Amino acid sequence: MTALAPGATTRPEPARGTAAIAAALAAHRAGQFAEAERSYRAILAQNPHHFDALHLLGALRAQQRDFAESAKLIERALALRPGVALAHHNLGHALTRLGRAAAAVEEYRKAVAIDAHATDSWVALARLLVDLARPFEAREAAQRAAAQRPESALVQQTLGMALAISGDPAAARRALECAAVELDDLHTRNFLGIVGFLQGRYADAAAHFAAALELDPDDVSALTNHAHALSDVPGANASDGLAAYRDFLARHPGNFAALGGLVHAAQLCGAWDDLLRHAPAVIDAIRQGHDALQPIAAASLVDEPDVLQRVSRHYVRRRAVAVPQREPLPEPRPRARLRVAYVSSNFSSHPVGHSIGDLFRLHDRAVVQVIGISTGANDASDVRQSLIAACDEFYDVATLSSEAAAGVLRALDLNVAVDLAGHTGESRPELLATRIAPVQANYFGFPGTWGHRCMDYLIADGTVVPPGAERWYDEAIVRLPDSYFVTDTTVRPADFGPRASAGLPEDAFVFACFNTAHKVLPGVFDAWLRILAAVPGSVLWLTPGSKARAENFRAVAARSGLDPTRLVFAERVPGRAEYLGRLRLADLFLDTVPFNAHSTARDALWAGLPVLTCSGRSFAARVGASLVRAAGLPELATESLEEYEALAIQLARSPGTLAELRARLQDPLRTAPLFDMHRRCRHLEWAYRAMHQRAVDGAPAQALEVPPSGSAAVHDG
Repeated sequence: MTALAPGATTRPEPARGTAAIAAALAAHRAGQFAEAERSYRAILAQNPHHFDALHLLGALRAQQRDFAESAKLIERALALRPGVALAHHNLGHALTRLGRAAAAVEEYRKAVAIDAHATDSWVALARLLVDLARPFEAREAAQRAAAQRPESALVQQTLGMALAISGDPAAARRALECAAVELDDLHTRNFLGIVGFLQGRYADAAAHFAAALELDPDDVSALTNHAHALSDVPGANASDGLAAYRDFLARHPGNFAALGGLVHAAQLCGAWDDLLRHAPAVIDAIRQGHDALQPIAAASLVDEPDVLQRVSRHYVRRRAVAVPQREPLPEPRPRARLRVAYVSSNFSSHPVGHSIGDLFRLHDRAVVQVIGISTGANDASDVRQSLIAACDEFYDVATLSSEAAAGVLRALDLNVAVDLAGHTGESRPELLATRIAPVQANYFGFPGTWGHRCMDYLIADGTVVPPGAERWYDEAIVRLPDSYFVTDTTVRPADFGPRASAGLPEDAFVFACFNTAHKVLPGVFDAWLRILAAVPGSVLWLTPGSKARAENFRAVAARSGLDPTRLVFAERVPGRAEYLGRLRLADLFLDTVPFNAHSTARDALWAGLPVLTCSGRSFAARVGASLVRAAGLPELATESLEEYEALAIQLARSPGTLAELRARLQDPLRTAPLFDMHRRCRHLEWAYRAMHQRAVDGAPAQALEVPPSGSAAVHDG
């Protein structure tokens, strides 16, 4: 979501000097702009170096929206008499309106350096910094204004905006609600909506955005935020969001962020016509560096690692403006037992939360201390409590401002910080950007590069990042043997009952794909329909998604000549053991591309269901191959949709072959490398020691190949 463009006011300086300038200023203040301009220009005709005439005419031209001449006039005035705070303020306003934001920031900073009590300049500076996504500078400026004029609704609104983007939503809400008593305008409503998003109060957020649109139906920020609220939050109906994006683009056809939002909403509800019409423009926009999709959404649409790298770099530049580092990190020093922090927004009932329990529990405490850092909401789930119990130390910084959280984390004397969230959900990239540990690694939660120099290593394997692909990742690559993936092996599949209890035919061949809606694209869906057509009586079992998605998918099937009832949509089940047990009812899991199943494929394999995957070029498009190979089923990793389609049909027609694959999954549930978390922890501990030793030696991060034994010397290549 984007902040609104900052506003500023331009006011003439009090009269100085001659009666002529006093008369011109009186006309200016009375709104007699033509008369005032004639008077200022007459003075300048006699004395081109008259400071007051230049400055005040510049202020007047800004009021008449000629910002180019305004800036030139005030620059001439300041060349004659530098150090007039109000002139710097007014020049900052003109430069802002000309789109010269960096120069405007400098002028506002000059104004407050000359006059620290210039509240209007602090406000203008803070609002401009909000728009530039420079959160901590914005907050500092807004707090200076609030200290001087706390009773001002405009000041409180500005403070709320700055607090919202700097990671303190609770304080932001208080300031914005205070402002709303007198200033219930577009800015207040829009930022109250943003705060609602940050706090997970999605219905509240949507209501505020709708109220903002009532005030200004054409406001770009409120329109895009409202469309997002209708399409991509828990419980939303993506078709409503799609309609909102269509309406927005009819008014603002060149907005790349809205175009990306429309495409994502179309993915969520299976609206292939919208997707096919607009996806090429979105892909072209992100290739050119426009902010059209966030990294995780881009990975579901694009299989070009260089493009995805640029998306991550652009995203992190906007989000991870470094928190001011008040204290330097301690120098890395030798330590027998490393303090390893796992930073995640998903200490909760979330796919990541369901995966990392064994990772925490099975670490060798003689080698590492496990420190959990939660940046996301507390869902009070059993999963969260179990994860907290598995940590040696646990810190919840979700409600702290980013600067306060970074200070807490830097004080923990960490050796290695492992980010398990990346550019997803409620992640807090600014915390890692400020360097909370001497060594920082990107692992598991996000399938791609962080795109920022603060991240030293990406923990992967030789399948997801094969040799030769390193140039698409800004981190040094650490390759684990087998697979980089983790799982919690404590939850076993429960007996679910007969197929009929899940709405499935008892004697049909059941293909399944429980991937999230945005991963299913027209190309793979068409392949599924051809597979169904080639296997008489078979059905395709899918996640429920929205009602619109089911209707759209069935309509596409009917147009292809396939009975739409052969698409079966699953109901939700209450527990993880039941979910895993239900997966056993299917015969073959069909993966998606370019964004493979990740935790979902791991779950299917853990339940004993073979997964047929198709590899692409990006990290996200190669996870399926990593999983099936580490599970002992390498023949299920295909390299093209044609090969994938042919193998799915062959397996459905060869019950003996499929039975043999299923049998191979049964015993290795305890011994296959994919599920050997003792082994995975030993490999990670070797990697952490090697990373840390390089930091102690003062050496830069380098590629590491972790040996299968986990005990060999560091690779030097």
